[in-house]
Amino acid sequence: MSQRINITYSINFDELSEETRRLYKYILRELTKLQSSTELPDDFLSIKTLNDVKHLEERLSGLSSRASDLHSIIEAHLSYTLTPAREQTSEEEQLRSIKEKISSLQNIEATPDEIPT
Repeated sequence: MSQRINITYSINFDELSEETRRLYKYILRELTKLQSSTELPDDFLSIKTLNDVKHLEERLSGLSSRASDLHSIIEAHLSYTLTPAREQTSEEEQLRSIKEKISSLQNIEATPDEIPT
C-alpha cells in the first residue's frame, strides 16, 4: 500500500468550485474504473481472491482518503463563507461594549486627592 502525504497549495477563491468539481469527478471516475475492472471470482476462497480483495481494499482506501479530503475542503469553505456574518456581529458588540466603558469612565468625577498637583 502506498504511503500518503499531505500537501498544501493555493488557488483563487473563484476557482474553488471548479477544483472541488475536478476532485469529485476524479473520485467517481476511479470508482467506475474499479467497478468495471472487478469481476466475481470463480473460487472465493482462493489465494487469487485474497490478493484481489487486498487490491480492492487498497484502492477503496485511497478513494476514501480523497473523499475525506474533498469533504474537508467543502466543510472549510462553508465554514468560511458562513462565519463572517457572525464575527461581524461579535465585533460590533465588542465595539459597543468598549464605547460604553469609555463613556462610563468619562462620567466618573475625580476626587480632590486624585488630582495630580
